[in-house]
Amino acid sequence: MLSFFYFDNRHKKVTFVYINKFAIGAMKKKNSQFKNFLHKLRFQYRVSVMNENTLEETWHVRLSRLSVIVYFSSLILATFVVLTLLIFASPIRYYLPGYGESGNRSSIINESMIADSLLNDTKLQTGYMNMIRSIIQGDIKPDSIAQLDSAKLNDYQRTLQISPNAKLNM
Repeated sequence: MLSFFYFDNRHKKVTFVYINKFAIGAMKKKNSQFKNFLHKLRFQYRVSVMNENTLEETWHVRLSRLSVIVYFSSLILATFVVLTLLIFASPIRYYLPGYGESGNRSSIINESMIADSLLNDTKLQTGYMNMIRSIIQGDIKPDSIAQLDSAKLNDYQRTLQISPNAKLNM
């Protein structure tokens, strides 16, 4: 058991301190565990490569656990830096989401509008070709053909149940 008075200059008061002997032992034990841990980290091991036939040592190195941790962490950090530079310094970066050029969005919208208009044109051409095919086959009389108007073509397409992806077999 350890007890003493302690004068605190900052607060201008005297404090009585009582430390049990078990608390001192626990503090020493924690301190010795930390020293033991540091000793294990710094302890040098010898890693050697030997020739199996002649039992001659061909290569050796002295390593500690701390040095192995430092080497592996630096290797991982260097790999991360190299891969980051490779990605951001090459065209691979455009495959990352949100990293495209600013003009790409407007060009994508324009190209999708063009594709939609081309799709509508192909639908009209398919309807026209189907009308011509039905005239040639004799299903429709030429006098009963309406003008080629998109609204009338759509109505005609609905009546004939033609799919928009119909293939022409000529």
